Amino acid sequence: MKRIFVLFSAFCLLLLAVLIVTVPKVTQWVLAPVHVLLGTEQLAATRYPADVPDITMRLHDDREWLLSDLRQEPLIVGFGFTHCPHQCPIMLTHFSQISAGVQTPIKLLFVTIDPKRDTVERMQSFFKHFPPTIFGARIEREQAFQQFSQSLLQYFPTADGEITLNHAGTIFMFYPGVEEVLVYRGIGAEQIVKDIELLNNNANIR
Repeated sequence: MKRIFVLFSAFCLLLLAVLIVTVPKVTQWVLAPVHVLLGTEQLAATRYPADVPDITMRLHDDREWLLSDLRQEPLIVGFGFTHCPHQCPIMLTHFSQISAGVQTPIKLLFVTIDPKRDTVERMQSFFKHFPPTIFGARIEREQAFQQFSQSLLQYFPTADGEITLNHAGTIFMFYPGVEEVLVYRGIGAEQIVKDIELLNNNANIR
């Protein structure tokens, strides 16, 4: 009986190998991820059920917006400050790549954690060098800033009066119709663009 089982197993493996070599469609089925076999796609983001307050932001063009109004189209958010020499330039490079890769309306907000130095004038000068979909944003009420950042599990302590930033480079996305916040840690712009395209074209994953 054991010998029959071994022979049958070998025959099945041989048959599968022949099918993979001779039938491209079978190759695709065998090698495709499970979610493709099921006819669905998976987002690279982590879904986070945050209770985000509807705070007011002042963008670098000096317009004030409610977060709920900004969320009427895909909204990318990251935290930083314009004097940051390390992680923030990398994040803004990702922002520029996302802006270039997305063909539908989108806003990308770089929310300052240093509003004392990142005045509207400073941010206007800084962000004029970036695509028009990228905005510097100030949350001018300290309590509102703390509520917003902490709802996304972002905490920014000060050390001897100086702003310090945990250089995790986390990027958040608010997508219309998706209740959760989509969180990207260590994920590049190309994958975020792909997620936006998936969300634009597939209501089943929202």
